[in-house]
Order: sequence, then structure tokens, then C-alpha cells
Amino acid sequence: MNSLLSSFRLAHIASGVVLFACAVFLTNRDEGFAQDAAVAAPPAKPAYKGMRLCAQCHEDRLESQFNRDFCRLNESTIFEKQDRHFQAYELLVNSPLAKQMAARLEIDLKTERSCLNCHADWNPDHGDTRPPTLEMGVNCEACHGPSSLWDNQHQVIDNTWRIRSAKEKSDLGMWDVRDPVRRAEICISCHIGDHGQQRFITHKMYAAGHPQLPAFELATFERRMPPHWRRAQEKGDFQFRDRYINEANRPEFPETRDLLIGGLMSFRATLLLVAGPKDPPRALDFAQFDCQACHHELQSPAWRQVRDFPGQIGRLRANEWSQVLANTAQGVTDLGQEWDDGLKKISAAFERSPFGDPELLRAAVHGKNENVGFSQRLRIAGDGLRRVPLDSETVKRFSDKLVAVALKQPVDYHSARQLAWALVVLDSESAAGVPGGFQALPERDAGAPMDAAAVAARRKVEEHNWNQFVAWCEGIRRNSEEQAQGDLKRVDEILGLELPGTTCALVGKRLPDYGTRMAERLCRSAKYRPVEFRDAVREFQGRRAPNPPKAAGN
Repeated sequence: MNSLLSSFRLAHIASGVVLFACAVFLTNRDEGFAQDAAVAAPPAKPAYKGMRLCAQCHEDRLESQFNRDFCRLNESTIFEKQDRHFQAYELLVNSPLAKQMAARLEIDLKTERSCLNCHADWNPDHGDTRPPTLEMGVNCEACHGPSSLWDNQHQVIDNTWRIRSAKEKSDLGMWDVRDPVRRAEICISCHIGDHGQQRFITHKMYAAGHPQLPAFELATFERRMPPHWRRAQEKGDFQFRDRYINEANRPEFPETRDLLIGGLMSFRATLLLVAGPKDPPRALDFAQFDCQACHHELQSPAWRQVRDFPGQIGRLRANEWSQVLANTAQGVTDLGQEWDDGLKKISAAFERSPFGDPELLRAAVHGKNENVGFSQRLRIAGDGLRRVPLDSETVKRFSDKLVAVALKQPVDYHSARQLAWALVVLDSESAAGVPGGFQALPERDAGAPMDAAAVAARRKVEEHNWNQFVAWCEGIRRNSEEQAQGDLKRVDEILGLELPGTTCALVGKRLPDYGTRMAERLCRSAKYRPVEFRDAVREFQGRRAPNPPKAAGN
């Protein structure tokens, strides 16, 4: 796989030179360029160009002429060497479990779009055109959008692309991953599912052996990718910083914000999957319900029979885990009574018949006639969370609320994992704060070229700020996360909180054995007892500092 990417780089080195020459030319044009580009009508539809062009600049080449104040230009290197998304296609076509599924489903994994849509980003936007870098799995454009209309423009050395509006960039095909709502939607489209993008697991796929999709918590999954980005407060000084950071995306406690928004958006995605698309309607699929509602060992007495059950007993229900964090997040939105009303309508649709009334469910989720559906209100509420101020006391209250949820009544295995992941994120981010000691970049004229001395001075500051960030990551942030994980050690022993296949040392050496990992997780799920989880959470509660120090810089 590494040689494949190298061959792409060599084959397209000429185009890289051309792109760089274009960037230099555009930099020296008059200042009207950015304005002209902003009002010019873009071509009809952005197209996918593939990861090979991204790698020409983002592969950590020391001779690069681009500044590294904003991004490190090592993003594709991190992705190729450390990120499991790079192996998604190879896992699909070469793992024993995938081959077993292909035989049972009688499909060709190299052409089956229902598989390649997530494992190689062959989404409906591509049409029948094979993605240019299919073998590189879920790569750059899967998250950043088709690049044909914006790739050249975002390379302009004067950095004016940075201050173009999110809408301008979106019109050219670049998705705004700085927006936590949009970022959550992108991740969720595969990690939970999206009918609109034809990305969803079916009961038939599960029966053939597909691993059960784990509960999804945005901030935890981002931590485990590993990140190839720095958040605004982690970058130090960079050109146009004041204009780049605005109230649309408040910078404080970004992981807590991701957790809350991700909770709402996960619940929304689950409802949309269960209800199915509005037009044309689809039959309900068992895969979109709680698997353990049917697939559990029959015991008496059993915790499932004694806990409070919302709605009519014995009916199938959507995955419980998706609502756990949403319940906390909605408390800081403007949903108010709409939250309770929406839940009542959905509950009524499920009580109407053994598998739910599809028409009532679609009306509740999507809306009917002029009424806005619950799913749309959840998205609007998530967007509002981007601008809600957060401080250490607020984060502590969120954490306390989740502990109270864990102690109040029995929760299922997947909900327990959601709660534990969230507690690690909230407590560790609050303790770590943000890196400090950054230096300001030397002053420069935006349109004037820099001489060798100015370039050297700028690079010295860039390296200092990068080293400050790395030292913070390897010191304070790592220690805070390890402390939070240590406090939840007993919970981890019960649930198994580590996500499969995210250890950097494994990547590039062998494919993860998801068959074995699936068996281990199913075994934990079968043995799970809520009373043991609650006892472990009580231990955690007693171990936490009653008033953790406020995070510096937040």
C-alpha cells in the first residue's frame, strides 16, 4: 500500500510543479483576485481528484515552500502510516471475515457499492465513475469534499483562502469540517448510517457476519483516529488568526462541544435510519433496532425485566445508546418542550404495532405537510450548540449529570460505554486546558515576498510553536487522559473501552482481526451486568477530585 501511494506521487510530480507555479502566479496578481474568485460562478459540479494530489503538499516534505503556521503539512503522512481509515478498502477485500461475507451474500467486494460506499467512499456523488484512489480507503476527499474546484485555490501562498467564508468554500465542494455539526454528519454517515447517501447496515449484512457497529461518540473517535489536525487554540499564531476565529464556532472546550453536538446528531441519525427516507419510503429493517433486545440469553431473574421500560413492554426499540448523551445535550439547547413532545410522538409510533407504525414514525421524524420534523429541530439545536459558551464549571456539571444517569437506573452495555467514553473526555479536557508558551509570528506585508532572513525567522517561530504543542500533547494532555482512564479502570475492565484497531503500532503491519475482536466484544456484552457497572461508577465518583482545577486558557 505504501508503494502504491509512492507511485502516485512520482507519476504526478509534474502536475505538482504546475500547481505550485499556478499558486505563485496567483499570489502576485492584483488584490482583486480573491474578490473576483468569490463572485465568479463555479463550474456545474465539483469532482473527486483523489488523495495523490493532496499528498504532494501534505506529506511532510521539509523542502515545501508553504508556511506551517496553520497546518503542519504532514497530514497525509499521518493518515497513511497511522490511520485505520487508510486500510478500509484493503480490510474489505482481503480480510477473512469480509471474504466469508462475500461468499454468503454472493457479491463481488471490489464492485459492490453497498460496501464500497463506506469502505472506499464510492458514494452516489461519484455516479458510476470509479474513485481515483479507491485502494486508499476512506481518504482525504471522503471528509473534506470533492476537490476539483478548490484544490488550486486553497494552495495560493497569500493564504487568502483561509478567510473565505464557509459558504464560498462549500459552493466549491469543500466541506466545513471546522463546523462540529457538519463534521459529525460526515463521520456519522458511515459510523451510524445515512439513507440519503446509501450508507447503512442491513440485517442481512449482520447475518452474513458484519461486525455490529459500536456505539459512536464523536470526541472519543476523533481522539483515536489519530488526529492529523490542530484545533484553533492549539495552533499558536497564524496569519489571519483574528479573522479566522469567530463566534460561529466558539473555540473553548472543543471536545466537550463535539461530545454534546455529536450526541444530538447521533440520536438524529438513529431516528432517521429507523424511520427510513421520506421519499421513497422504505420498510423498517431489524438492523436499525437494538440488537440485544432480541439477541440476549434468556435468564430469570434478569435486569432487562426489572428496569423501567419506556413505552409498551415487549416492543422493539431504537438503539438506546444514541439517546444517552442527547438527553444531556438537549438541556443546553432551545428545544425545551419540543424535546419531550418529539419523544412522545416517536414512542407513540412504536407502540402502535409490534414493529412500529412506519407512517406515524416518518411523520414524527421528517415532519408532515408544513410541520418541521423532530430530526430537523435536532439539527437546528445542534447548530445552536456551536455558539453556547462553555466554562470549566459547565463541563463539570455535564460530567456530574452523566454520573447520575449511570447510577440512577440500569443502562445497557452500549449506553454504558457511551457514558464512560464521555466521562474520560470531559474530565481529561477540563484538566488539560490548552497549550501555552506560543510566540507571535514576525510582522509581514501580506502581499510582499519574504527574503531568506524573514523566511528563516518565520520558520523558527513555527517550529517553536509546534514544539510547544507537541510537548503539551505528550505531557499534560496525555497525563490528563491517562488519569481519567485510570479513574475508570474498573469500568474499562467491565466494558472494554478501547476502540478496535486504533493503536498506531499495528497500522501498516497487519490487518486487524475484527472477527476475533467482535467475538470479544459480544462476550463482554453477554456477560454485562448493570449492577457491576454502577458499582464501578461509584468507585470512580469517590476517586474524582471534588473540585478539579480550572483549565488554563479555557
